Formats: sequence, C-alpha cells, structure tokens
Amino acid sequence: MADLAQKKASFVRRYVAAVEAFLVNSDDLEALATEWSANAYPTGADPAGNNITDQDLATVAPWLTADQLNHAVGAVAAIGVTVDDQRGYLEAVRS
Repeated sequence: MADLAQKKASFVRRYVAAVEAFLVNSDDLEALATEWSANAYPTGADPAGNNITDQDLATVAPWLTADQLNHAVGAVAAIGVTVDDQRGYLEAVRS
C-alpha cells in the first residue's frame, strides 16, 4: 500500500494546480466575454455585420452554430457569477 502521506500530498499538489489553472482559464473566458460584447459578436448586436454567424464558424469550428456559441458565452457568464462569489475560497488555494 502506498504511503498515505505521499498520497495526500499528491492530491493537494494536483488540486492546487487545477484550481490555479481554473482561475487562469476563468479570467481568460471573462476577458473573451468582454471582447465578445465590445465587438458586437453576439447575434442581434449592433452593428449586425459584426455578429459571428454560422458562415464565420464553418471554417474554424464547423461543429458549432452561432446559436450554440451565443449560448456558450452566456453559460460562461452564468458560471462566472458563481466563480466571483466563491473566488476568495479559490484564491486561498493558490500558491
């Protein structure tokens, strides 16, 4: 059987690394959401010519529709609220 102290230490190291990566990715996604809105990329934003369309996605992400992208950005925003509410606990884990 593996040494329990080493097993625990390994878990803590992996958890800290995952939380750190999560916070970096969360911040990156928040910045992208800001860019999304500022550039009028969502469907229905003005000017309409800036909206990301299915045609725009066809060459870079053909499995994705503009509607799905709109909803994904919205999902990230919803998750971001929870991350913001819990950020203090997550920041405490950073090394």
